[in-house]
Amino acid sequence: MDTIADRVSELRKKHGWSQSELARQVTKRMRSGKVKPQNIQQLEIGEIERPRYIQELADTLVTTAEYLLYGEDQKTNDKIAVAEENSDYGTLTPGAIAIAKDWQKLTSEYQVKVQRYIKAALDITSAENAALSDIIEKRSPARQKKTTD
Repeated sequence: MDTIADRVSELRKKHGWSQSELARQVTKRMRSGKVKPQNIQQLEIGEIERPRYIQELADTLVTTAEYLLYGEDQKTNDKIAVAEENSDYGTLTPGAIAIAKDWQKLTSEYQVKVQRYIKAALDITSAENAALSDIIEKRSPARQKKTTD
C-alpha cells in the first residue's frame, strides 16, 4: 500500500462499504459541505492526493490522517518511542506496545468506548474472582471442619 488511494480503498473494503457509503459516512462527520461518491472514486484512482476532508475520512475509517497520507502515523511512532524509553514503560511486552500503537489510531470517541469496555471487563473479572474465592473457601477442608464442629 504505497499511496493514499491504496490505503483508502483497502480500509473502505475492510468496513464493507461501497464508495457511495463511504462518501455518506464521511459527509456525516463534516460540519459543512458534502463528499460525493465521485470524490471517493477520484481519491481511489489517484486523482486526488490530499482531500480537504482528510480528518473526517480518517475518523470514518478509524485511522489517522497521517496514516492515510503517508502510510504511517509519525505521531504515534514518536509517542511509542518515548514510552519505550521511559523506565515506567520499559517492561511493556511487544503485545502491549502493539495495543498502544492501535490505541493512538482510535478517535477519542472510540478511546472512551474502549476504556469503558476494559473497565467493565475488569469489574466482571474482579466479581468472578471474588465469587470463585468464596466457592473455594466454602469447599476447603478446613472450612468444612469448622462448620461441622
